[in-house]
Amino acid sequence: MKVIKRAQGWLLMLMMVLSMLLAPAAAYAGNDMDTRSLALINKPGVVLLQSTWYADVVIDQLSIDEGIFEVIDVAIEQMGEEGQLTGDMDQFTSIYIQIFTQLLPDYTYPSGIPTATSAQSSFIGTGFIVTPDGYLLTNAHVVETDEQTMLMGFAYDAAASYVAGEIQEFAQGIYDAMGVVPAQEDLDLLAETYYSLLIQEMQVNNLSAEYLCFMGNTIGGTDPSVKAVTLDLRKKGASIPDKDIAILKMDKTNLPTVALGDDSMIKTGDTVYAMGYPAVATVNGTLNIDQAIQEPTLTNGIISAKKQMAGGWSILQTSADIHGGNSGGPLFNESGEVVGINTFGMLEESGASASGMNFAIPISIAKQFLSEINVTSSESQFTTDYRKAVMLYGQEDYRGAADLLRQINEMNPGYPVVVELLSECSSLAGAQPVSTQEAPVTADADDVIDDEESPKQTDKEADLKPIPWLPIGLGGGGLVLVVIIIISVAAVKKRKRIQPPKPEVTAHPSTADEPDGSICPICAVFNVKGIKFCKECGGKLDTPAPTIKCQACGMENIPGTKFCGECGGKL
Repeated sequence: MKVIKRAQGWLLMLMMVLSMLLAPAAAYAGNDMDTRSLALINKPGVVLLQSTWYADVVIDQLSIDEGIFEVIDVAIEQMGEEGQLTGDMDQFTSIYIQIFTQLLPDYTYPSGIPTATSAQSSFIGTGFIVTPDGYLLTNAHVVETDEQTMLMGFAYDAAASYVAGEIQEFAQGIYDAMGVVPAQEDLDLLAETYYSLLIQEMQVNNLSAEYLCFMGNTIGGTDPSVKAVTLDLRKKGASIPDKDIAILKMDKTNLPTVALGDDSMIKTGDTVYAMGYPAVATVNGTLNIDQAIQEPTLTNGIISAKKQMAGGWSILQTSADIHGGNSGGPLFNESGEVVGINTFGMLEESGASASGMNFAIPISIAKQFLSEINVTSSESQFTTDYRKAVMLYGQEDYRGAADLLRQINEMNPGYPVVVELLSECSSLAGAQPVSTQEAPVTADADDVIDDEESPKQTDKEADLKPIPWLPIGLGGGGLVLVVIIIISVAAVKKRKRIQPPKPEVTAHPSTADEPDGSICPICAVFNVKGIKFCKECGGKLDTPAPTIKCQACGMENIPGTKFCGECGGKL
């Protein structure tokens, strides 16, 4: 009867495996992640991009026709006659500056005093790595901005001191004449007008571009730019309304990667997550920029709709927040796979972002771009190991996670998310109870074959014995898996016929036995000379040993002790 019972157990296991193999494939297409795991796994592969344009520029200063002030006087007088002025000097000053700004383009001309200088214009965006050897995806408009924006950047860089001087002189003149300090927003509007007039006559020569991505940097107090990696542009589409995709490449190996998904499976109402480096949360002067460029921002929303672009291709509308700097970043599904590339958002008439009107290019289009240059996305060993470490962390196997994270950090140092998780796991591992010996291997009573009830057979016969009810129609992979299970079953039977002796319980060696070794202060396991981290728990060996103080007598006891070694009191 015992033989029959055991056979029933193996039969049940095989039936469960086969039912999984025959289940619809869609049911196992992807497993949803909790939000924290999704963020942890994908952060290392999402990078901040900086595109910088360099040029030699010649800027001619502006001269103002004095006739502008007569025109302003006439306009102000007319407004007074029409009752539009209240007598408030702040209001009057603001109106005066706004009229001056509107008239300025018609009353300025080049002074004939050119200034030659070098200038640069930088823009930030987001990208994500899709191969271990450094291919990454982003938007085309991240690597090639429109001409007007680029020229304005050159003007800011080359003429900032000149424009600031002109605006300061103008503001002082207003104060001297009216006794009012102009509002900053009015002066900002005037400065923008100055810059736009300067670029109309600006000469640009020797134009060039540089693309950088910023990887993790955990060294406090250092310039984050030392971690910048140069990129080569390999393929670029055209900006919206065209297929706004670009592919870049860095010269590195075993980089963290993100997985690409299938946007055809996305439906309206599905939850999605946008990850990237929005400028408002990255280069805002109120934030620690060094830290902000090391960790992308995650926002969530839903797929609001699938829209059609003018060119006839589809685009994903999402409610997930996308701001300037997010461009080129990944849009994840709930399985942590990229289904879109965050590209643009709509604006209200006021210029403010329109809520819920954000758009991502489907990842299928990016896959077409990759295919055209013979690149196939794949997961790196870094990400495979890191994904496993995150899984162990979620299962509260902190020691296992810490060991794996330590190996990852040694091979690929500098990723903040890895270092932070390693620190957390090491701390939690130190608080876990530690077993000082392996449990003996024993067999279940029902697993022991009764030789009197069953005929003897050799191990070889057990390995090869056929299963007559194996269903026809399994794919080759399923058949191989079943054969492997059969062999494994036989191997288990072989191991359990001969019971290993129970290991002897021995005390940990002391430093007196091995003067060159050391005892872990966390789990009390002995380690040989030269080891920095405990082989059992991963704790650092030179840290002070934690103790538990007895409340009755004050005796210090090692962690895990249940009763005080001095008075016997329960700890």
